[in-house]
Amino acid sequence: MNIAGVRVDDITWNELIEKIKDAVIKEELITISYLNIHVWNMAQKNENLKKFLEMADYVYCDGKGIQLGAKVLGRRIRERYTGAFFIDDFAEEASKHGWRIFVVGGKEGVAKKACEVLMEKFPGFQCSGFHHGYIKGMGEKVIKLVNSSKPDILFVGMGTPLQEEFVLNYREKIDVPVVWCVGALFDFVAGVQPKPPEWMSRSGLEWLHRLLSNPKRLWKRYLIGNTIFLFEVAKERIFRGRWE
Repeated sequence: MNIAGVRVDDITWNELIEKIKDAVIKEELITISYLNIHVWNMAQKNENLKKFLEMADYVYCDGKGIQLGAKVLGRRIRERYTGAFFIDDFAEEASKHGWRIFVVGGKEGVAKKACEVLMEKFPGFQCSGFHHGYIKGMGEKVIKLVNSSKPDILFVGMGTPLQEEFVLNYREKIDVPVVWCVGALFDFVAGVQPKPPEWMSRSGLEWLHRLLSNPKRLWKRYLIGNTIFLFEVAKERIFRGRWE
């Protein structure tokens, strides 16, 4: 579906996991990403990001705001989920099926630490490799490293729009069934950024937790960005309503 000009899919977590299972078993290439209000705002100014979201196989709802925006437009997104929601469930599934995971993201040492945390918590979790996310000018080198380790799933966590542009430019060269953009997920796993309390995650208030954790850096993203998004959604609903 389309939320004020940006694509998102109505796909539940269980449905997404089934798509991943099929891709790994059949060695089919799929690309996964997410949409939240921050990504939506970035897509208004970045055509490559918008193009990536259109070409991705699955774009799940990562924020309560997007779910609300869909509702205002008379559409339904059954489920929204964030990295904090799914990472343990995913790691359990990966352990059960023997999936090999490669992580690219974060500052030096973050991806390694995140892999160690998951391998300790889930004994069957397999990390085939890791690399930091500061890879400007190193794309080809990193892809060779990834491909040589033969993972089933590549997580790319370099923040928007860098991670999406990297996958857009190099997806055809990445010989991995599942490539998945995950933002700052592994910063949370590694403990670099504090996780929101469970009640905030359940209530869709992860954004408020991040804002309170770093208001100087994030106040524009959330206070101004959220307002712009809600205004554009309301405007689309009003103008569309005139023609319905």
